[in-house]
Amino acid sequence: MNKRDDFLKKTKEELAKRCSYRCSNPNCQKITIGAHSRPDKSLCIGRACHISAAAEGGARYNKLMTSQQRRAIENGIWLCADCSDIIDKDEKKYTVEVLKQWKEQAEKELMYSDSCLIKDSQHLLKIIGIAIGAGGTGKSFVTSAISVALSKQFNKKVLCVSVTKYDHALLNLGFERELERLPFSNSSITHNDVKIQTYHSPIYDNVDVIFYDTLKDIHLQQLLKFGKTDLNGMLLDLSKRCGYEYIVCDCGDGLTNSIQTEILLASSEVIIPLGQHSNSNGGMSSVCYWLRNSSSCKNIWVFYSMGYLTSNPKVNAQFRKEFLQTQEIICKAGLNLKEVKTVIPENRYISDCMWRKKDIWKFEKVKNVVQAYKELVNELFG
Repeated sequence: MNKRDDFLKKTKEELAKRCSYRCSNPNCQKITIGAHSRPDKSLCIGRACHISAAAEGGARYNKLMTSQQRRAIENGIWLCADCSDIIDKDEKKYTVEVLKQWKEQAEKELMYSDSCLIKDSQHLLKIIGIAIGAGGTGKSFVTSAISVALSKQFNKKVLCVSVTKYDHALLNLGFERELERLPFSNSSITHNDVKIQTYHSPIYDNVDVIFYDTLKDIHLQQLLKFGKTDLNGMLLDLSKRCGYEYIVCDCGDGLTNSIQTEILLASSEVIIPLGQHSNSNGGMSSVCYWLRNSSSCKNIWVFYSMGYLTSNPKVNAQFRKEFLQTQEIICKAGLNLKEVKTVIPENRYISDCMWRKKDIWKFEKVKNVVQAYKELVNELFG
């Protein structure tokens, strides 16, 4: 039997304390300690897990490490019982680098005295990425419409982030030119010495935005200051400080630049609007290919953003056949791909309404689209 380089009791206690007894998986963050039915006892469902295995044959074992290095606190991460099992059953997905990033993020969030209030069990941030590697599917409108629907249906603060250079999603929220941002600016926030500027939507309550040029500047500053980027950590910190429960990101095709890819991989929910583009299935596949490397993504949703496919039955039959084949391949790769039941109807008045810088939720001619987006967010997040 191989000798195990287990952690000392003190090391286990320090790992738990450094993340406030919460699971270090950013998509879990479960509290791992609580009261026992007996008044003189407590229960703990957390585990001090090895990043690189304690013994040969274990997940992520590194034969070059010494016994001292394997049992060191630097090789440990605190997780709940469920997540500790998951990381060892899929070590290709949950690599050493991924687990170190989880640990660093969990501990770093507790270093800021002005933002160390832990999310309660009812507040779990959802970062929603909208992406598809095909044009003409309405990605930008989908992003803005979902942002507004979430704020109105659930009365929650929503942050809409543009990861495309033309900021079309934000134009749909009432902005037009750069100078028009200034009257709607929030007070800037600093994350790790990097300034973040957000803006209130001029026409929708509870919706704030980040423009693409701001995101590019944050990305560059992080790279210059730290030699690496952490847009995910920035969004998590921003959520805690400002009370956002949903962050909706227009990721374009998800592949144009490193910023799009980083935000896409940080998304807990990814929504792929199919529209009526003949290359939608290929565009869906390209996004899902990258999501195989994501440790954050829990669900991939595919939905019909411009009516159900096309008006041509033969084209629809072929499209549907290709979609089901693609879905099968993606599910075999271990991704949770689901088809949304809600269909957004076609409406020729949408283009006319969305550039008016007025609340399209109040336009009678598009009420069927508005109702569909209400149903969509209820289906996905209600």
